[in-house]
Amino acid sequence: MVDKLKNESAAYITAASKVTIDHTETVADHSFTNGVLKFFSENHAAAERVFSLLNCMYGEDQIRAKADGIQAGVMLRYNKRLGK
Repeated sequence: MVDKLKNESAAYITAASKVTIDHTETVADHSFTNGVLKFFSENHAAAERVFSLLNCMYGEDQIRAKADGIQAGVMLRYNKRLGK
């Protein structure tokens, strides 16, 4: 199961690498914003599902939860591995 999660992480990193991360955009240059919007428009179903899972799984009282724990939990739920 861990190997499958690692493979999914690698696939996401590959997809995300297409987005230019340049926070120096100006009023006339919207390359960063456009890149982020393009990424999510191309991957919107998956992104919406992840945000829905985050909203369902974590509330206000988990605001200080560790990022790696949240990531693992969401990846497990996303892949329908609920743990029995």
